[in-house]
Amino acid sequence: MHVLVTRPLQDAEVLADVLRAAGHTIVIDPLLSISFKPEVPLSPVGVQALAVTSANGLRALGRRSDFADWKSVPLFAVGPTTAALGRAAGFGQVYEAAGDVVSLSALLSDQATPDAGPILHIAGTVTAGDLKGSLEAAGFQVDRVVLYEAKAADSLADETIRGLRDGAIDAVLLYSRRSADTFADLCEAADLQMALGGLSAYCLSVNAAKPLQSLGLRAIHVAPRPNETELLALIRP
Repeated sequence: MHVLVTRPLQDAEVLADVLRAAGHTIVIDPLLSISFKPEVPLSPVGVQALAVTSANGLRALGRRSDFADWKSVPLFAVGPTTAALGRAAGFGQVYEAAGDVVSLSALLSDQATPDAGPILHIAGTVTAGDLKGSLEAAGFQVDRVVLYEAKAADSLADETIRGLRDGAIDAVLLYSRRSADTFADLCEAADLQMALGGLSAYCLSVNAAKPLQSLGLRAIHVAPRPNETELLALIRP
């Protein structure tokens, strides 16, 4: 298949290599760009656990001059990709949720203790789900700190527009509700609504699929569970 990869550039390049190895043709057009905020004041003292809801949160933490001090704090990762990055970075204790905030909240509720200190949630300026609210309802103290910003693209790349308009692109991969919202908005801005009848979307979650319902796509596929392994298993060359 000819696949449009919409992840932020660093993630998109890794994903593109995986898809090419499986026999796909790839167009990379990031719908979100990431900027980091490593200067935000933080201290690991007294922190019971780190909760990280995206790989970019962990990358943001890794850019800090005091990163080594954080590796002894238990890391609760939203899914396998983020957990793998944490292990590779040297975290001694890494707990892996199933790929969404609901499972991460359940994991923290099971493994952490409300009176053992605050949980630090490393987040972006825009978050999916309400990890803080869910855990606070269970009696935890949660400090949410913004260490990165994901900025939406202003337009689709010319190569993407041509590929969608002439039907060369068969599939688009969408990992978040925000990227799907951005894709839908930019398709409308490029007047592509009538050109998407041959396009299939492959989405990480039901939430990510919701903004696509009015685009007239050939099909919308959703991973059985919100992780990359199960998403990519849906795609065949």
